[in-house]
Amino acid sequence: MRFYKDYGIHGTNNPASIGRAVSNGCIRMYNQDVNYVYSLVPIGTEVTIISSQTTDRYYVVQPGDTLYSISQKLGVSYDALLRENSITDPNMIYVGQKLLIPM
Repeated sequence: MRFYKDYGIHGTNNPASIGRAVSNGCIRMYNQDVNYVYSLVPIGTEVTIISSQTTDRYYVVQPGDTLYSISQKLGVSYDALLRENSITDPNMIYVGQKLLIPM
């Protein structure tokens, strides 16, 4: 099932590879599970991919970091970083603070 350009949700002849980063963006499922999903989901259904590892959506502030340098390092909008973390004073971040990275 293709969901974006050449990316898809599909089965595999190597079930041990499921859950591992072994493809270039596709989602591997057990063959019986992908067949079941295919039988339930109409063509044209919107697909949203959500990481199972929420830790990859956070950044821990390091010594010398500023919100601007963090936004540049992560390739995200400075304003989005402020909004996502409800920061009203950008000068008040601290080492060890956990920031949610905007998607």
